Amino acid sequence: MTRFRRMHKLQSIIESGTFQNFIITVIVINAITIGLETWPSAINIAGGLLFVVDRAALAIFVAEILAKLVVYRLRFFPCRLERF
Repeated sequence: MTRFRRMHKLQSIIESGTFQNFIITVIVINAITIGLETWPSAINIAGGLLFVVDRAALAIFVAEILAKLVVYRLRFFPCRLERF
């Protein structure tokens, strides 16, 4: 598979509704995890699990950003001057 085809495939994946729904689900789960981490009883009961879920969400977010940087390159960063 050529580099162009791999980029196009990666772009189609990250722009798909399924992928975006997956990222939204990870965001919601991570928000719940962060909320539970403020509750001492939850830390005592499931502190290790909360840590693992938090790190897994972080890894997914980093992979998402890296994939977008690979596909969009500098277009990933909008030029703020174009808004004026």
